[in-house]
Amino acid sequence: MGHVPGEAQAVAAGVVSEAEHEALRGDIRRLSTMLGRTVADQAGEEFLELTETVRRLARTAVTTGGATDDEITRLLSGLDASTTVTLARVFSQYFQLANIAEQLHRARELRTLRPTDDRPLRAVMRRLAAEAEPADVEAVLARAELSPVFTAHPTESSRQSVLRILRRIAELLAEEAPDDELHAMVDALWQTDEIRPGAPTVADEARAIGWYLEQLGGKAVPDLVAELETQAREAGFTVPPGARPIVLGTWVGGDRDGNPNVTPEVSAEVMRLYADRALRIHGDQIDALVHEVSVSTRVVEVSAEIVESLERDREAMPDVHDRFIRLNAFEPYRLKTSYIRARLDNTATRIARGLPHVPGRDYADTAAYVADLEIIDRSLRAHRGERIAAGRLARVLRTAKAIGLSLATLDVREHAAAHHEALAALYTRVDTPYESLDRDARTALLADELGAARPLAPRHGTLPEPADRVIATFDMLHRPHLHHLDVPGHRRRPRRRRPRPRGRDDRPHRRRRPLVARRRPPVRDRRGAGPRR
Repeated sequence: MGHVPGEAQAVAAGVVSEAEHEALRGDIRRLSTMLGRTVADQAGEEFLELTETVRRLARTAVTTGGATDDEITRLLSGLDASTTVTLARVFSQYFQLANIAEQLHRARELRTLRPTDDRPLRAVMRRLAAEAEPADVEAVLARAELSPVFTAHPTESSRQSVLRILRRIAELLAEEAPDDELHAMVDALWQTDEIRPGAPTVADEARAIGWYLEQLGGKAVPDLVAELETQAREAGFTVPPGARPIVLGTWVGGDRDGNPNVTPEVSAEVMRLYADRALRIHGDQIDALVHEVSVSTRVVEVSAEIVESLERDREAMPDVHDRFIRLNAFEPYRLKTSYIRARLDNTATRIARGLPHVPGRDYADTAAYVADLEIIDRSLRAHRGERIAAGRLARVLRTAKAIGLSLATLDVREHAAAHHEALAALYTRVDTPYESLDRDARTALLADELGAARPLAPRHGTLPEPADRVIATFDMLHRPHLHHLDVPGHRRRPRRRRPRPRGRDDRPHRRRRPLVARRRPPVRDRRGAGPRR
């Protein structure tokens, strides 16, 4: 791999211009040479020669076939297992590196070819400005929601270590970094095991998806929302403050249709994992925000609202006040961000440990976090700080509204048959033969049930295992420490879905009173004497 393999031409074929095509070939040549040197250093010159032989034979077999097919078959069938695995790693890593180069150049070419005044959102907004009433457009913007839902397959669950290395290689390639830096990451990629020692768990899959969601939630999503706001404003529209045009979603950790490993406890663990990533994004953004809100009351006034909020913060978190008041006595926005940061940390601890919400010390939901940020925003805008508010603070607010405290909406999916089994078990307890009813009779029964005052499933006693697991899932969704999934204007609790509905009795129903009674947690008396019912 000391020069550009023939495959590079095929990889480059999707790039638009000849100039970019040649630049791509150059980057693939650079990466291929580094990988070849790494293989020689790590596995030996003899192994590099084997790799080159296989490459040449494979290329010839593709173009001519015939005897070459037999030759490469004999060569590969004579290799031991260890050599075969190492050979597969070489070609796998080559294509990973080539794909990185292609994606980089494709994106660069698209940016170059697209005129600055030809952005899709700009074209849409201009057309709307010419053909629609502003009130109608803004009403649509208030409720429009793009919700990409991410799924995963265990065989596609890459290790985060590998993902981070590949991302760093892409960054170095884009920066035209020195060869030494880039080659170091190629070496790191070679020395990192792509395969986990055991089969990936649901939590492993969630961590892998969470890595992608974190990259999107921390940058791509707020960037796109900012672009929407800019293009709407230039066309004469205003994106309503409560709008959430992008909501990330995922099945991973919630799709129990045919997967017995996705238990209620696993789903709860995955929700905590996603929340931890969301809070990490918010914490990093608040750390950056503190440097831009150095406004001093010696220079400009602030609102009474933020002064009052700081008094409440001091009462709730005297430790934070004592730590920062000497440095930020005249910098109320910085002091406020210190309280916000502490609440985010406390929220992460509460969710991770399943602790109860403590008003004033952590955030019960996204609305409370957004409310704290909006206090700063209103005060800045009321005291000649509009441009400051429109800077990093606006980005922090966009991120808060977009990903909330949960990062993504978890789709809790179950086959309709499992719900029918659970309903049959519940109705057996009240002497109703649900299982023997036809579809129309079931639909009528369920319609009547939705209007009933009593819960169908009081939480005492046990049900057969399949039914009990379905009910346990609903119990899990009602746990107080998972209520951080609420966001302004939306219910971000996991969406309960029943795949493949075939009739009305398969579809989700709503009722004012729950079909399943909430299991009340034990109440402890103030002396700590233990639980009481």
